[in-house]
Amino acid sequence: MVGEGNYQRWITAQRPAEIPLDQKLTRYEQLASDALAGEIVGSSAGGEQPKFTCYAQTPSGNKHVLVKFTVPQQTAVSQRWGDLLIAESIAAQILRDGGIHAIESTVLVTSNRQVFLEAERFDCKGNDGRLPIVSLEAVQSEFISSPGSWPEAMRYYHSAFV
Repeated sequence: MVGEGNYQRWITAQRPAEIPLDQKLTRYEQLASDALAGEIVGSSAGGEQPKFTCYAQTPSGNKHVLVKFTVPQQTAVSQRWGDLLIAESIAAQILRDGGIHAIESTVLVTSNRQVFLEAERFDCKGNDGRLPIVSLEAVQSEFISSPGSWPEAMRYYHSAFV
């Protein structure tokens, strides 16, 4: 966290109330609608597709989660994106089954077939505990003049610093 102002906003901010399991679909539909309307819904996470963060009940307790989602209208693109979200959850489960650490995730689908992928955040602990994380993008802007793909960045850092 950088700056006294940011620290004061964080220290005085109201702690999040968890979204109950029985309200998730309704609340997620609203949060997705807000995100699609351009509102920042708790996330500065980058990427091509919209997402939001929240604090929610999960089978393993209350957690901070990142939620990726499809648009509510059924189109070929939203169907494909929904399939990819489901595949991402399955891939994480396969990694966990193989003894490789991967994030816990859950797929939720509304009656109109809007798909949500809820993934536990790795950078949060407890109700308000953020873990110190530096993004690859931030490191790249410090050490590499033009950002490339993450494999290119890793090759560069490995050769330069290892």
